[in-house]
Amino acid sequence: MGDKSVESSGRIPGTGLVHAPLSLLPSSFYTRHFKQAVELGPLFNKLVDDISRDDKFLQESLSRTREADAFTARLLDIHTLVLQEGIKQTIYLGLHRSDYMTDMHTGDLLQVEINTISSSFAGLGSQVTLLHRYLVDYIGGQSDLDSKAIPENEAAVGFAKAMAVAFEEWGNSSAVVLMVVQPGERNVYDQYWLSTKLQEKYPKVKLHCNSFLGLSKIFIMQLACFS
Repeated sequence: MGDKSVESSGRIPGTGLVHAPLSLLPSSFYTRHFKQAVELGPLFNKLVDDISRDDKFLQESLSRTREADAFTARLLDIHTLVLQEGIKQTIYLGLHRSDYMTDMHTGDLLQVEINTISSSFAGLGSQVTLLHRYLVDYIGGQSDLDSKAIPENEAAVGFAKAMAVAFEEWGNSSAVVLMVVQPGERNVYDQYWLSTKLQEKYPKVKLHCNSFLGLSKIFIMQLACFS
């Protein structure tokens, strides 16, 4: 990841790098909890999708949040404007990440949060799984861990497949997948694995990266050309 303390980090590749936080060895997790989380995934995805299409519920449930949070207020204003102009798109893709922990007192599986806007670490998470397997095998009998018990982590491949399916559903061979990043992006290597998997498995799908600032400049230039 990029390092905020280094000015050129996120601008010049290979400079100002720090490791994303990780554990050298995997943590113990009940098999039943893992299976429960996997089973809950599609249900939460469907819930998020249904809520995102319930315009009245969104506006009413977030009305008080609007008063306290300028960012939410701006999103709701954009939502209202889009509804007034009419929604044009008919295809939607959600890439979500649910975070879970085990409650120490009850032993129950609890959801910490579900990410729907910036669902990162599918790329790095897949690599950490491979690292854990390697290290568990490397230390051998020095621990009671079993590398074969570490579940498969195909998050990066799954995200790439989802984007490719959405691309095919769009039905326009000249379309591209747009990855909106921050200026001086610090999470570039997580995004790298997503773009790599997409290019490896679905070479017909083109991916472009740009920031909101960069996109706004392109939009302004296009307006100038047509004015």
